[in-house]
Amino acid sequence: MLHRPPHVLCVGMNIGEKDSLPDLKDPNTVLDGIKLKFEHIPGEQRSVKYKTVALVYSSGPNHWVSAVKVKYKKTAASKTAVEGWLERDGQKDSCREVNGRTLDPKIKSGAVAGVLLKRVYKECENGVYLQ
Repeated sequence: MLHRPPHVLCVGMNIGEKDSLPDLKDPNTVLDGIKLKFEHIPGEQRSVKYKTVALVYSSGPNHWVSAVKVKYKKTAASKTAVEGWLERDGQKDSCREVNGRTLDPKIKSGAVAGVLLKRVYKECENGVYLQ
């Protein structure tokens, strides 16, 4: 149990230990994020939501690929931005758009080595940010 939840959480290789780490073979957990319980006041718990902002997976021996969740415009002339995954392969010169259908098999096969999660905040009426 942590007394104070971190703003950014990096989850590394899940090797099947029974602990509070999320299951890195579960596509919903890896792509959408997690809820963790923290001790807010001694003896009192609260739930904190984290959304996934990036992940790294193996695409072969000594070949790692990263995918980042960002808001971007599909074309320079687009008026609105969309939120989606962009994949960057270090052995290629460009990045490409990917989705859950592309990433699901990699996640289920256990290729994901790390996930970067960011704490989600909500804004209240008086401008105070709460969890």
